[in-house]
Amino acid sequence: MISFLCFGQNIDQKRDSIIQTGLDYYFKRDTVGLKESNILLKELYESYGDSLSLAKIYHFKALKFRIQYRLDSSYYYYHQSKDISKQINDSLEVGRRLLSMAYMQNDERDYVGAKDVAIETLRYLEPLKEISYTGDGYNILGNILTNLGEYNEARKSYYKSQEIFKLHKNENFKEGWNLFLLNNIGNTYLLEGNHTKAIEYLNLGLNSISDKEKRFNQYILLLGNLADCLYEIDEKQEAWEKYLLILDLREKAKNTYGLSLSHNGLSQRFLEEGNRIKAKYHAEKGYELAKKVNNNATRLSALLKLGELTNGLQSKQYYQEYAQLNDSLNKRERYLKGQFALVRYETEKKDKQNEKLRIDKEEQERETERQRQQKLISWLASGLAILGLGFSYVYFRARRKKLMYEAQLQKASVREEERQQIAKSLHDEVAGDLRMLHQKLSKTELQKEADNLEKIKENVRNLSHQLSSVSFDEVSFKDQIVNLIADSFSPSFRISTEGINDIGWKEINNTLKRTLYLCIRESLQNTLKYAEASKFFIHFSIEKKEIVLLLKDNGKGFDLTKGKKGIGLKNLKERAEEIHGSFDIESSEEGTKTTIRIPIHGR
Repeated sequence: MISFLCFGQNIDQKRDSIIQTGLDYYFKRDTVGLKESNILLKELYESYGDSLSLAKIYHFKALKFRIQYRLDSSYYYYHQSKDISKQINDSLEVGRRLLSMAYMQNDERDYVGAKDVAIETLRYLEPLKEISYTGDGYNILGNILTNLGEYNEARKSYYKSQEIFKLHKNENFKEGWNLFLLNNIGNTYLLEGNHTKAIEYLNLGLNSISDKEKRFNQYILLLGNLADCLYEIDEKQEAWEKYLLILDLREKAKNTYGLSLSHNGLSQRFLEEGNRIKAKYHAEKGYELAKKVNNNATRLSALLKLGELTNGLQSKQYYQEYAQLNDSLNKRERYLKGQFALVRYETEKKDKQNEKLRIDKEEQERETERQRQQKLISWLASGLAILGLGFSYVYFRARRKKLMYEAQLQKASVREEERQQIAKSLHDEVAGDLRMLHQKLSKTELQKEADNLEKIKENVRNLSHQLSSVSFDEVSFKDQIVNLIADSFSPSFRISTEGINDIGWKEINNTLKRTLYLCIRESLQNTLKYAEASKFFIHFSIEKKEIVLLLKDNGKGFDLTKGKKGIGLKNLKERAEEIHGSFDIESSEEGTKTTIRIPIHGR
């Protein structure tokens, strides 16, 4: 039971002393000392019913599990500490725990959940007129919005953070935070492609540094982003000078984590400039350093480049390691997101269940209203397009074509959902019923019939897997293709790719990506099964607002004029044509070439 007693100064002093000692242990990553501090806090709580000590007990447990990188347990105890502080109306401690939770979720790419927690953080901190944590709260909200691609909103948060930190009395503190925020604002413009504004803010930050050694981290961040800007606007010589300067500074500082980033970045630049030898050297350095400091994001990036820069078995091993690591990280990310959500749900459901139902109902009503308004707007837009026919015939034709294309995409999406439902029914219901019937027949003398039924069940299950599609929400298109290549690659069957990095796949509709993926998968399967080929080539390009996918093998080919084309190729041709694309095959004794063209925006 939570106590609301007031204590004398001696209790406060004793608690504060224990807390400070515990925090010192945390920064030294000393879990034994942290546990000892918790024992002392527990004695205070049990002796005096001190709820502040109880909240800190849970906080220190969260810190211990964070040191041990058991983030699900750490998040749980942050939540417990926050709830105790909430019960005793300690808004500052509530805000601080929520701030830690927001940073944790952002680090683990749970951006949607992190955004909600960051906003809740500010609800508790802002009314207190507190500076340090409130300014930090707007900073993490800006980081989360940047990761979500909401750059304009992210800048608003960073500007708000700047305004708050200007009120801080410690000039050293203000300077440090101002440099971080100028870098963050410049980074949003860099990601947005506005290089002029990015360079303006990054130079402003660099020119504000009074002591580069003292502000080493901020200096490196600002300089690195500035180098990226210069490189992208073709000021490559100056950009290279800055890249090499950063590498030198990190080597002198023995900053292993930073060196992994530098080498991997240099590898990418050398690869873009066609220097494969230096690209391979820096990719290997970046990979080894990233592995040493557990920098998995850089390690993944380096593995992908090494797979491209090497040949044969070595290339296959890099791609396989990439696929395994990527799959492991995706599973871990999904697990932590689920755990974060589960902790918040289970600790709050008793007193918030009814509130949640009310909020859900209101949200559903708002969504219904939003959809109704969208439909109304859509009809009005169509009406305006018709009324404007006489004024702009060319515009009408372009608009009509786009609407038809969007309708085709919608139909394709609906059909994809139908396929998924059929696949699910075949897998869960039909295959399940056949399995039960097979088990019954196996217990009788009808063994031959049971064996035939087992074959039918496997055919149904295989058909369900063929109907089942891929999702690009959890695993990106590029990673799906890499996984597909890794699954099919062998010493006797080499697969090479070009152009996959030249296309912004996040901007491409999932229906288009799904069609391209299925074309590659079907062609790979046919080549492996029939062509007796040793090489397979995948090339992506954009020509006249179309994505062009070229697939080639060096197999024995087949006669297009004889026999029936496979149902798989027929289905892929229909998929491409229903979204205004084309699907063409050429085959000879020298191999088979498949060309797929799909308009990006239906034009």
